[in-house]
Amino acid sequence: AKATKLSVTDSRHRETITLCVDVLKTLGCNLDYSRSVMPLCVMKNLLQTLRMVKKRKREFYIELGPMTGRQDQAIMRLLARLAYSSFTDHNIFLNVLAVCEMVQRTLKHGISEESGHPFCGLGMITIALNEDYAFATQLAETGLFLQSMIDSPTTEATSSYIAHAMVFPWTKPLSTCLQDISKTYSSSMRSGNTEDAMWSITSSQVVMPFQMGKRLDLILFKCPGCVAQMQELKQHDQMQIVQLFRDTILIMTGQLDQDTIMPKADESIDISSSIRSLGETVGSPIYDVCQKLVQLSLCVFFGRFEEAASIAIKSGDQFRKTMPGHSTGMLETYFRALSFYAMARQTK
Repeated sequence: AKATKLSVTDSRHRETITLCVDVLKTLGCNLDYSRSVMPLCVMKNLLQTLRMVKKRKREFYIELGPMTGRQDQAIMRLLARLAYSSFTDHNIFLNVLAVCEMVQRTLKHGISEESGHPFCGLGMITIALNEDYAFATQLAETGLFLQSMIDSPTTEATSSYIAHAMVFPWTKPLSTCLQDISKTYSSSMRSGNTEDAMWSITSSQVVMPFQMGKRLDLILFKCPGCVAQMQELKQHDQMQIVQLFRDTILIMTGQLDQDTIMPKADESIDISSSIRSLGETVGSPIYDVCQKLVQLSLCVFFGRFEEAASIAIKSGDQFRKTMPGHSTGMLETYFRALSFYAMARQTK
């Protein structure tokens, strides 16, 4: 309960990580590796987990029984919270470790309420690391199948969001994924899972329509309602991202001066005062890379390809590292490629 409050209500993800790792250690699940050996442990666990999953056929999951040990169930709940906070805080190594541990415990000890979404998360990791979209889709479908075997509306929403926002968009039409994410929002609210409900509405009402080229005025119309709901539910991470895209659309539609966010050619690139005013504290790593994405999109939109190329060079593959597997990576990659192509034509 304390970890959930720290993570969901207070957005104090690093404190959540410390708490979860310490409690897990007392329960016999040690993920507290030193920095020097962490990458090696991550790759070892990931490869071992993938081998274990590939050996299992569909029949294995059909016959897999429920997880009965109370300590095992407690470990799974803590690992789920750790996986979310480590992803949000850009601690990707720890996120991968937590996901792999949950998948392995499911295969060994049976299905718990938290068994579905780690398979979906493993699919997202598979896309990010080796771009195996077919196997990633298979993993996400396995996760949804396991989720269907357990009556848990709360974690069902989590599994559905990860699958339809971060895995299926790479192999299925975005329009189909958009409809499923909208359904995830409704089911999340009914189950009281406000965390995933707000991520679902962020994707379905703002980010994914923006990515698909939907009418900007319609997206803008929905933003105030989203922000108000997120404020009421104290979902600050999601609210910041919605406000970020709202201000971007206002600039694109001429309702804000583009020079407030994009300097003239002889000035250094900086974020606008309107976006800075979204909060005195630094945003999450996800928010930071989304800032770069909207800067890049605005530079391309207004034909400032030199600034766009500069942002693209400085950003590198940071978006992919921070949000591995997320469908918005398609848009970010496209804008980076477009800016480089435009500058290459000018500079030879």
